[in-house]
Amino acid sequence: MKAISTRNIILVLLGISIVVSAYILAVDNILWQYNAGHAYGLIAFIVGDIALIGISLYRPRLGVFLTMLWGGLQVVLLVGDAATGLGIGLDSNAAMRYLFLGEGNPGGLSSLALLVLYLLVGILSLTQVWKFRSESRIAQHHVS
Repeated sequence: MKAISTRNIILVLLGISIVVSAYILAVDNILWQYNAGHAYGLIAFIVGDIALIGISLYRPRLGVFLTMLWGGLQVVLLVGDAATGLGIGLDSNAAMRYLFLGEGNPGGLSSLALLVLYLLVGILSLTQVWKFRSESRIAQHHVS
């Protein structure tokens, strides 16, 4: 039985991120009603995830490196969004409860799922970058 590669796991997680993001866009009326800019930001996340899937399929090392950066950026933006009250005047505590505990959120725990997905994608990508770097060093050592 062939082991599943980390890159394939990352690709699946990016696909799940696309589905969860689309679900949030479909059910979270507050997102559209009070801060459509954030909805368009989530659309940008979807486009970025799709682009990373394509890049990762054709240029795996570049794709994994970019995915590591993308996952980190998404975590920072999502947590920052909650910390600033979603840009709609909520206090950060209420925003965190809305996003990560599903309190009053028709999408339930979707944002928490995204946060976990982004963290997993970032961490798995980071492990791959370290692996690629180690392989390069070993190859350079054997050449010299």
